[in-house]
Amino acid sequence: SSTMGHTLEELDPRVAHVAKWLVAVGDAVATGDFDGDGRLDLFLTHPLGTPEHHAGLYRNLGDLRFERVAVPALERFATRYKQEGLAGGGTFVDWDGDGDVDLAVAVAFGPVRLLRNTLRETGTAGFEDVTEAAGVTDHAVSLGLTFLDYDRDGHLDLLVLNAMTTHLPDYPTPTPLNLFQLPAPEYEGDRRMLRFMHDGWHDANNGGHNALYRGRGDGTFERQDVAALGLPETHWSLAVSTVDLNHDGWTDLYVANDFGPDDVYLNEAGRHFRHVVGKRFGEVGRDTYKGMNASVGDFDRNGWLDVYVSNVHHALQAEGSLLWMVEPGEDPFVPRFKDEATFRGALNERRFGWGAAAGDLDDDGWPDLVQANGMVDARLDAPRWRIPEGQRNDYWYVNHKLMQSGPEVHTYADKWGDIRGRVLYPNEARRVYLNLGDARPGHFVDVAREVGIDAPDNSRGVLMADLDDDGDLDVLVTNQHAPVSLYRNTLRAAATDAKPDAHFVGLSLVGDGQRTHRSAVGTRVVLSYEEGGKRVEQVREVGLMGGFSASADPRLHFGLGRHAGPVKATLHWYGAEPQEVTLEADRYQEVRQPAGPTARRGGR
Repeated sequence: SSTMGHTLEELDPRVAHVAKWLVAVGDAVATGDFDGDGRLDLFLTHPLGTPEHHAGLYRNLGDLRFERVAVPALERFATRYKQEGLAGGGTFVDWDGDGDVDLAVAVAFGPVRLLRNTLRETGTAGFEDVTEAAGVTDHAVSLGLTFLDYDRDGHLDLLVLNAMTTHLPDYPTPTPLNLFQLPAPEYEGDRRMLRFMHDGWHDANNGGHNALYRGRGDGTFERQDVAALGLPETHWSLAVSTVDLNHDGWTDLYVANDFGPDDVYLNEAGRHFRHVVGKRFGEVGRDTYKGMNASVGDFDRNGWLDVYVSNVHHALQAEGSLLWMVEPGEDPFVPRFKDEATFRGALNERRFGWGAAAGDLDDDGWPDLVQANGMVDARLDAPRWRIPEGQRNDYWYVNHKLMQSGPEVHTYADKWGDIRGRVLYPNEARRVYLNLGDARPGHFVDVAREVGIDAPDNSRGVLMADLDDDGDLDVLVTNQHAPVSLYRNTLRAAATDAKPDAHFVGLSLVGDGQRTHRSAVGTRVVLSYEEGGKRVEQVREVGLMGGFSASADPRLHFGLGRHAGPVKATLHWYGAEPQEVTLEADRYQEVRQPAGPTARRGGR
């Protein structure tokens, strides 16, 4: 649980009237086994909570029970948020490759934080802050970060997404953006410190540069020139999927951006990224939407991982989600992307969409979707800021004219309407899009009410993970103004509970640390078996970010439906030779990469 604090009142008073908009994000969840006991633990961030709840680590005790674990290194900076920034997300991964799971924390208005796990060295799980020693000290305004091996050298690289500009644009010397401490005016009419809002509602280009740090393999990182690598855009980036979109063996990027088009970057052998932009509106890279989320899954089981992007579908922003169905293109290097969200029943209409997650909820062999919705309500500020009797409390009622103004007006925060006491598409029901599978492959129906996940709130991140190890995926949803919502999937009572139509297989991969990083990030798995006389193939890829403000289960989970026998799996180890294995149904299994050539297959 989390107690609500006074963060909104602590921002610089010059932005108090729009604070609820500015800090409407940051409620995030990550999962990983930090103490090595075999259970998935949780890391939660909650910027609007009391300072001690801004960031917390929770040990999994089993049976969906958790206890808070003291982490002095984490709490030391999380409670100094006015000076060092607000924690706004996290990722568990063994980024230093020593065999235990470390933690990286996304931070807004300060450097991101790298916390190294000391379990391997001391025998006791614990974290020390090694941010400065690791060389990751740049100012960030980040709601998400992830790791990938973009150059295939066997070391994890760090990608930090920056939503807003990291530095105020009009000052002669670099001036970091910190909403708690904006610069004082230097002359009469000085408004430079207030010019940080987006410069467009459909083509904003004044966000921060995303930062890419190349891992050296010794726990330190080197910042790369993102423009030289082909990543020069300054969009308002919120989420990223690291996935091999074109099947060439190199990890690509799908970056979801608020207030404008998303970015698809195809990896050119670790040396450069090619920015893919379609020729006309409606094609990939030409959307004008409010991209909040990026989740991947092979929703139609054609062997290509598709991308689901949640957006807003309301008055003045009637856009809705994108569902990019991916298939081979005319150019072998560039796949074809076709948005079929409306056609396939996944538009998320009449909702203010945020994070989502993809996974097989009913273990039928077809990936489903869970979608979080709802912007902001007035539960925190209504007592102090009562809207006069007879006046609408809808924020667009006071702010729609600003939306129609030019960037010379709406990029300045002092021109925005007062949101205190007002609401903006608040407390909306979540959606559970169940894949219709064999009946209509890759088409969806909303069953949130039927499964009990439709409770309305202002929700942000969605974690879909088997937190009780019984073979089905549980769901955790973070909420802006309340504690998290945790839902136990009752499909199976235990991993060995063999229901006739809900078999599964779970897989943990461990790379050799030379050709493939120990985390196996970037490794693609193709599962195959016979069902009803037909060959079935399912595809998953190891990645760390499951969607906006949420990580993914580090294990790969495959629903098998009625198939109860062994399955074949082809493991396309990232940067190395594939391996074929046989896996037993209804259990989790670990596969370690076999010994092989020591020469790395990198791009340098």
